[in-house]
Amino acid sequence: LNLVTGQSQADLAEAGEPSDKHELYEKMKEFVTVLRSLLQCDEPFTYSGRYYSYDGLCAFSSVEAAMFPKIFVASGSGSEESIALANAFGDAILRIPVSFDDYSINFAPKIGEHLETGIKFKLICRKSSDEAQETAAKNRADFIARSIKKNQIKHEVSFSALEEKIFYPLTYTGDCPLLVGSYEEVASYLEQYLKLGTKSIIVSNIRSEEDLEHNAQVFRMLRSDNIPVVFSTNAC
Repeated sequence: LNLVTGQSQADLAEAGEPSDKHELYEKMKEFVTVLRSLLQCDEPFTYSGRYYSYDGLCAFSSVEAAMFPKIFVASGSGSEESIALANAFGDAILRIPVSFDDYSINFAPKIGEHLETGIKFKLICRKSSDEAQETAAKNRADFIARSIKKNQIKHEVSFSALEEKIFYPLTYTGDCPLLVGSYEEVASYLEQYLKLGTKSIIVSNIRSEEDLEHNAQVFRMLRSDNIPVVFSTNAC
């Protein structure tokens, strides 16, 4: 079960949700508390909170331990509130990296030992780096937007030599960073996150069998056969 606070103010307004980020996280804490209680409860359920109240709710909704959902907390920006929520209430936390240095210095040390960590990327990988670059350039608008954003944030973000070559940051055109390189380059980059204990990798924007096979070449090179990889078809 993936928990997100939402980004679009218009969407939040339509749903009657608070617009203040702090308040959204406070509501999410209550939601997780209620959810965990209901999934372990076979008696009338009573709860009184700021956002949720129940008086003898007869849900009788307990599930076996094997069916209990894993709680994922989205931490796209790595905010302190999202990390605190995950540490207190979650089983796993999902991060959209800004750079490996930022992830390893400003994010990973704050994560509790009980939490699994995951990352999300879009991959364009081919046998050679040049071929990958040519493929990425076919989506001209997205590639240009990411290249511009990368130049804009260089004074704020420390990129490694490999990142200078293959990493393109999140922009308004997508929902995660883009890695463009050879199979070996992309695998080498992702390996750094695995060595820090990252347990899951979400790969976005898989559109065809060809995309799937190119991406699979990378994961065949990684050190572990037990890494959960989710291939997503959503736009990125």
